[in-house]
Amino acid sequence: SPRTIQPRRRTFTALKTPDLAATVPGPLLLRAYYFCYLAATGISVPFYPVYLRGLGFSGKQVAMVFAAAPLMHMFGPVIWGWATDRTRRPDVMLRVAMAGAALAYLPLGIATSFVAVLCISLSHQLFNVALPGLSDLLAMARVRAAGDDYGRIRIWGSFGFLVSCVVVGQVFALRGRRADPLYPFLVAGLMACAFAITLRVQARGGRDRPTAADARQLLHDKRFLALIVISAVHWACA
Repeated sequence: SPRTIQPRRRTFTALKTPDLAATVPGPLLLRAYYFCYLAATGISVPFYPVYLRGLGFSGKQVAMVFAAAPLMHMFGPVIWGWATDRTRRPDVMLRVAMAGAALAYLPLGIATSFVAVLCISLSHQLFNVALPGLSDLLAMARVRAAGDDYGRIRIWGSFGFLVSCVVVGQVFALRGRRADPLYPFLVAGLMACAFAITLRVQARGGRDRPTAADARQLLHDKRFLALIVISAVHWACA
């Protein structure tokens, strides 16, 4: 009689073995983390240029300060990614990046010169560029290992972004101050809250590390190349 071949079912047993174990964070911690992290972003994105104009910066100076982010994106994520692959501790790297981003933002409350603000932005972005990738790395680890829904986790970040935009905008309007000193402390404070949450997040990568062959395989994937082009156009327009 013909031999029946049973299809192999994909499981996550490799994640449960001691050598290849990948500890993933809980969903509530991830939701709270995304809320605080993107609430800080919801303040910095719309109100940072207003703050800089309040300091008396010209349009050219504001553009130069904002150029710190794409400049650091040219090499920062690669360095952070390499360090995360070497240590296999994305949770620790996230704590370092979040703490650095929060602390680097605090001097903005007393800086008034263009050079000082530019240096602060460069220092902040050195850590800040790591946050999107490390945050989504932990969220996707949760999705793969526990069958969770990425959208249900990430939507709390969008909710935090929206709430902070509306509420803080009203606060600034009522205060009516140019270069409101409350701005940098709100951003740093929310990042500090996100950092406090990461202290409870535990996540470890598996034993396998990416290799040069993995990178070459990605570079031969047309879908990945299309994503790179689309991302470049997106950031150029932003």
